[in-house]
Amino acid sequence: MKSFFISICFLFSLIVYSQNKGIGEWTEHLPFQRGTSISSSDNLIYCGTTTGLFTLDLNDNSISRYSTVNILNNISIEVVSYNESEKTLLVIYEDFNIDILQNNRVINIPFIKDAALPNKIINEVFMKNQFAYVSTGFGIVKINLERKEITETYQFGQNGQSININSCIVTDNKIYAASDNGLYHANLNSNLLDFNVWRVIPSTSNKLFPKLFQFSSSIYAIESINGNNDVYEVNNNLSLTPVTQLSSKKYVDVSTNSENIFYLIENKLEVYDSTLSLTRSFNKSTGNQKDFLFTNNRFFFLNTFHPLLVFNESGELIESIKPAGPFQEDIFDMEVSDGVLWAVSGGHDGAYNNQNRNARVYKYEDREWTSYIEFSTPSLNGKYDVLSVNINPNNPNEVYFGCWGVGFLEFKNDLPFKQYFSNNSTLQERLVRPNWIAVGESAFDEDGNLWVVNSFSNQLLSVLKPDGLWSGFSFSGLESGTETTAKEISISPNGLIWVALPFDNHILVYDNNQTLEDRSDDKALILKQGEGSGNIPGIRGITMEFDLQGQLWIGTSDGIAVMFNPENVFDATDKDFDRVIISDGENNEILLQGTEIIDIKVDGANRKWVATNSGVYLLSEDGKDQIFHFTTENSPIYSNNILALAIDNQNGEVYISTGKGLISYRSDVIKGEESFSEFKVYPNPVRENYNGPIAISGLIDNSIVKITDINGQLVNELTSEGGQAIWDGRNFNGNRVSTGVYLVFNSALNSEETLRTHIGKILFIN
Repeated sequence: MKSFFISICFLFSLIVYSQNKGIGEWTEHLPFQRGTSISSSDNLIYCGTTTGLFTLDLNDNSISRYSTVNILNNISIEVVSYNESEKTLLVIYEDFNIDILQNNRVINIPFIKDAALPNKIINEVFMKNQFAYVSTGFGIVKINLERKEITETYQFGQNGQSININSCIVTDNKIYAASDNGLYHANLNSNLLDFNVWRVIPSTSNKLFPKLFQFSSSIYAIESINGNNDVYEVNNNLSLTPVTQLSSKKYVDVSTNSENIFYLIENKLEVYDSTLSLTRSFNKSTGNQKDFLFTNNRFFFLNTFHPLLVFNESGELIESIKPAGPFQEDIFDMEVSDGVLWAVSGGHDGAYNNQNRNARVYKYEDREWTSYIEFSTPSLNGKYDVLSVNINPNNPNEVYFGCWGVGFLEFKNDLPFKQYFSNNSTLQERLVRPNWIAVGESAFDEDGNLWVVNSFSNQLLSVLKPDGLWSGFSFSGLESGTETTAKEISISPNGLIWVALPFDNHILVYDNNQTLEDRSDDKALILKQGEGSGNIPGIRGITMEFDLQGQLWIGTSDGIAVMFNPENVFDATDKDFDRVIISDGENNEILLQGTEIIDIKVDGANRKWVATNSGVYLLSEDGKDQIFHFTTENSPIYSNNILALAIDNQNGEVYISTGKGLISYRSDVIKGEESFSEFKVYPNPVRENYNGPIAISGLIDNSIVKITDINGQLVNELTSEGGQAIWDGRNFNGNRVSTGVYLVFNSALNSEETLRTHIGKILFIN
């Protein structure tokens, strides 16, 4: 069991998306789209979703959001349940990890998650005093919320084996359990760990009971019969009395308070009073329904789309509530430019077959999300598997998207998406699959030509020129040159075009000799496995990225390799990629050998961010030093399965797409500037209660930063990585500097080898 404290008051503070986010801080970007469970206290509605927890404050209608970034130990929530006696929220995750949240304290109980138990599903939670009784696929788990521990687990199937319990109720002296094979009961004063004390009510044997509920002093059981339901009152003598008013209906959910039963059936909600008389009803579609409750004279419906709908007592919709975020969590590719992130939720499977995901495109700007989805964006209707993003570096309002089957999409100046297909471009259909065009990535060259990868065609490359005309390029004379999987594209500083052929584990290199219209001087070759032929490691799956020195870094199913002089690939006798060797002085090993590399991105200090199926690595410029390895064990990332990376070099934000959602990390590096005109310090002033990093940004790469007191006495000296230097506020002796004004002297050579200087100030308050 682990326990930790947080500095926020639980469930009463909002996550602040500050533009001045601190170095090393994380931000979640979750959709909170699919609700799973709902509960309430006096003034809060708690909504569990597949991607975290959010709350609605009934006093001011404010929304707060919770994830691994600020409080939770996981995000895939199965059940939330509030215990009024202990003022505690119980959160149980899909993997049966358990969080107990109370005031400003979080207790995690991972024992059932880690235990070898069959059928670890969570069906329902019943609260009684300080105890939570969890109905599961293997029995009943009793949790003491006061002591924050699991006290007992009851398994009373045949010979004490596991048993699927759908629902349970505890009275002052008995416990009742609804199973797939009847209603069980036991006396609370008996040893409930002994399966022999549990008895099935004879008249219910071998019958399916999905639900028990309590109203006033009575207990009711719902029996499922061929899709319909009969409802019975369970009498003290263990006989069952039919309740005709509630029977012969397709039960979906039920909730009660001291005055009413709220009975949700297939197409409406019915309200019954203490005499079981129907007092009112209203139509309510249950297609996406997951859970509901009635409190504060309002109905709150949790579903898999909005996700929270609020109705008044007459059944009129008051509002639809959804925390901001992308529409889905499974972001396959993304790119960021000028502080604006674009992302897509398409993709293909491991064999490069369609996922058949509806077109989903997202834009994140100024901490606001815009989702373009097929049913709200007519120009995306019928489109699917959008899998790549490319922002025009000369016009951030012009974005292009590759699709695995429906060609190429253009989104320009907020106009409808324009589709390029075989009828209006040189893109070709797959020979064995008419009306199907697979486009991978695209890339702009220095002349503004847009190069597009056309997979599974005789024309692997097409180019859209600035004048709007298309041209296609065939490589039929090369091995792997036709009818093959082509995905990523990169353009080297000298204009060579590199296309990844991941299924073959080859790379196509094309040189048009900077004469796009004259193909007589074009050259192309294939790099592959084997010494002298490319020496590409692994057997499939290539991702590529040129670093700031023009070196080409690739990742495959077997780690990383680098080509140090890719500009000479057509001239060199040695066209091989080299592995990066790491040495500790005694032993040598190959960097990330045996690790599947999903994505590589380069930051402003030429460091390498590497996405794998075992987390995210940050490597030094030469790859030989591991700076970070973020996993679910040491960071808030939701999954070690990383799908894509994107870096905003303006502010150092690193976006990490996992199999469970998007998260971002504020790194200490931004892109270097050409002058000091954007110089700034954050925080400034540095107040007495701040002990974090001080970011000095707007610098030229490799700036010398000298910090002095007001009298010119040197206090500390730094060298920037990229456009930012980080100071800890201490002098050479490691002591925090005293109150006063400090001068920041900056000097560096820009890209034209011209010396630039600048002086800034920092105010310290102690």
